Amino acid sequence: MHLRRFAALCAALAVVPALLAAQEVQGRVTVTGAGTAAGALVELLDLAGRPAASAATDSAGAFRVTAPGAGSYRLRAGQIGYRSGHSAPFSLAAGERRVISLSITPRVVTLEGVSAAGRPRCEATPTSGEALARVWEEARKALALTVRTAADSAIGYDFATYIRTTQTHNDSILEDTTNVVRMIGGIPFTSVPVGELDQLGFVRATGGKVTFFGPDAEVLLSQRFLSAHCFSLRQGSGADAGLIGLAFEPVPTRQRPDVKGVLWLDAKSSELRHLEWEYTRVRTPDKYAPRGRAEFVRLPGGAWLIRGWWLRLPAASARVLGRRDRFTLLYDRVEGTREVGGSVARVWAAKRGAVP
Repeated sequence: MHLRRFAALCAALAVVPALLAAQEVQGRVTVTGAGTAAGALVELLDLAGRPAASAATDSAGAFRVTAPGAGSYRLRAGQIGYRSGHSAPFSLAAGERRVISLSITPRVVTLEGVSAAGRPRCEATPTSGEALARVWEEARKALALTVRTAADSAIGYDFATYIRTTQTHNDSILEDTTNVVRMIGGIPFTSVPVGELDQLGFVRATGGKVTFFGPDAEVLLSQRFLSAHCFSLRQGSGADAGLIGLAFEPVPTRQRPDVKGVLWLDAKSSELRHLEWEYTRVRTPDKYAPRGRAEFVRLPGGAWLIRGWWLRLPAASARVLGRRDRFTLLYDRVEGTREVGGSVARVWAAKRGAVP
């Protein structure tokens, strides 16, 4: 090969890695007058304000977020209970690495005083009003950090799952099995892709078998879920006293089996406490209505996870009324309750073998 052609080929090959290299932004988030912001959510936004990528800061407030492509972006950083900080818009070239640091002003956000008074109405998005937007923003941060924690391969979990079936007339236990599992990365409680839920619904009836699906953090954050549900506020009472709830239910035109429920947040700290949900287009006595619950917890390092969950279903045969994709389940005679669930017993740093 001619020497000049060989040099040209080498130069061309050297360009390929640069073109294929991911473009990313890294930096550090601090809280003005209070040091670094550990466990903060950092989001890369396009100029329309839509999240393109996200990351969580480590114990030193450092972050690294990879952009999906070259373009113009902004950064948004926030912690639960604090107002978010933004960077100025910037351009990111293909393969470019940019360093940007952000500072969060310690203006504490509290949900105390948020009123759920008035008749609930269908708000197309959880940002339709100031009160709704405040509650949703705090819930959104916790949900997004839960998704980020699930993607962290440095975190390990020891958790137990169980199945328990009881009889109706005397509450005797017919089945009670427990399975202890260890996993690295991921999360013990996940749903199916939101596109599948949007098209087929949260309940499936196939070949005489009925399957129920619950909404996980990624589903709740998705635009498909948000656009297919109405939102309103709830005031906590009884066991939920001191909490403010962001309630959701399917839009009136939704005919597939779906979910309705409430995300409950602490009014003082703005932290997400738990999610509870029920199923629509399922007819059964209230005592045996299919329902689920997931409890959220913030770890000392700022990571968020679902520490426990359960789903209770009627232990009975169901009749399917209507079309396959737009049906209603009818339980004529409930013989008991079947509960499946799980709880995280231990969280540990997979790379060091110690609890983070």
